[in-house]
Amino acid sequence: MEFPEIKVDAVFEHETVYNVDMLTVDVGQSFSLRIEHHHPKVRWFADNDMVLSITTVSGDTYEAFLTATAVGKSELIVKHQREMKKFFIHVRPKQGRAVTLGLNFSTPEEK
Repeated sequence: MEFPEIKVDAVFEHETVYNVDMLTVDVGQSFSLRIEHHHPKVRWFADNDMVLSITTVSGDTYEAFLTATAVGKSELIVKHQREMKKFFIHVRPKQGRAVTLGLNFSTPEEK
């Protein structure tokens, strides 16, 4: 039986990013990674990861729950039989929401 290519989606509180190869998130941010097509016996690898906390639900290998715990770069691998998907997650210091755009306007000129 042949399975489709492994595609991983990143799911945040208010949005979903499809077929990710790389993500940038803030420290403290929680999200999940889901496999688009249910491949049986998929394994998630992030051995000794220093920037992410990863949890998978026993029996459900299609989704992993992550929290960015430190600034840095993480490499995750999802493996199904001989097929493998590798992607990177960059964790940056917490970014505040923009309060102002920092724009300055001059007096309008007639043209």
